[in-house]
Amino acid sequence: MIITKIIDETSTTKRFYLKPDNDLPFKAGQYISLSLPIDPRKSRGIRHYSIANSPNADEVELVIVEKEGGKGTAYLWSLEVGDHIELGHGASGVLTIDNYKKNLIFICTGTGISPFKSILEFIKEEKIETGDIHLVFGTRREENILYFKEMQELVEAIPQLNYHIILSREPWKGRQGYVHEVYKEIIENYFQAMENGEHNELPLEFFICGWKDMVDEARKTLFDIGFDKKQVKVEVYE
Repeated sequence: MIITKIIDETSTTKRFYLKPDNDLPFKAGQYISLSLPIDPRKSRGIRHYSIANSPNADEVELVIVEKEGGKGTAYLWSLEVGDHIELGHGASGVLTIDNYKKNLIFICTGTGISPFKSILEFIKEEKIETGDIHLVFGTRREENILYFKEMQELVEAIPQLNYHIILSREPWKGRQGYVHEVYKEIIENYFQAMENGEHNELPLEFFICGWKDMVDEARKTLFDIGFDKKQVKVEVYE
């Protein structure tokens, strides 16, 4: 794959736009693996990154955060437009949607927003009918908010989309704290609407992506509330 564009998203995060050498079919919400020359024990090292754009796009968009001491990001940060990156294998992953006629709750931290941006762009482009959608995005500081402009545009284009930003490390004009407080409120409101006969009668389905501690706690919380494993899909970023 050829790098066609690199954008500094934040001080520690970059967007990479890649043109595949051959057809690279993928579903919204999936990830790809890059084969990088970084492991002295092997000829290549494999790194996995979620695709951040719609399957209808001609290129693959990745948003990658720099990992302190990480060989993968050190190598990627050294690359320039026009350089070639080897694909490890095709797209895969569990954060895909077969039936959109549900209330969709996307819970993420950091670059874990990537698969949900892909899904939302696909919903917009294909004019897919869904139930209510909540994107719950957590990060540390305002400077770490990813895709702010793009998400505002998606909110305008998708009437049923509710976008929640939560910062954990500094005060700001929006919500402070952690994602857990927000999705629990969404669930409470859903159950209250059921009691009042005001809900849309569609089931809830949860998709969780991001830092391991957050994913583990969110999954446990949802299971403790009583949601079935079939209603909760997760991917962990190590």
